Amino acid sequence: MDPAAAIPGILSIVRRTPDPAEGRVQLLAHCSKQARASLWKRLPHVDVARDVAEAVRWLREELHGRVATTGVYLGLDTLNMDGGRGANVEIGGSLKADPSTNELDWMYGCAWYGKSHLIQGLFEMHGVYSKEKPELFSFADYVLFLGYSGLVLASAIEVLEPPLRAGSKGRLFAWGFHDGDLFPLSRATERKTRRLAEED
Repeated sequence: MDPAAAIPGILSIVRRTPDPAEGRVQLLAHCSKQARASLWKRLPHVDVARDVAEAVRWLREELHGRVATTGVYLGLDTLNMDGGRGANVEIGGSLKADPSTNELDWMYGCAWYGKSHLIQGLFEMHGVYSKEKPELFSFADYVLFLGYSGLVLASAIEVLEPPLRAGSKGRLFAWGFHDGDLFPLSRATERKTRRLAEED
């Protein structure tokens, strides 16, 4: 069970599946191919629409008034959910990111950091897979966090962006593990938002 081997499939699902509920179905099928276990069928049904709507509200609040932000960092945190009272996604922003490229070096020196957010569905799934043997737990903790958060956050970004202000340079969103793998998620311009979800 190598999480790295699952990454290309995860990115493809996030990139190519505009319906996050369908994306979750595909993600679990992908997990089952990578690691045969009964776990994937035992995971709870989660309210995907709720998770997207809550992410939209969070991003709208955090980005309000930050018109100069050209890079948005969405960092996954699997350790601080605090029984559902904590958070599992942190946010930061850069004024120096070049949204015309997939370059992500700007994430290591964000100009601001905002209030973190809890994707409830990740917490609910974690309550089940956290009881598995260490190897399967580690695999699920990577694959489900990266894949499901990508589907939810990309869908939320598409509700928010565009429009951007006329003359804007655009905005690049990047996501992944704050102490590990990070990927470009979406690029917003004046006219459209495009999913990236690819290795930089």
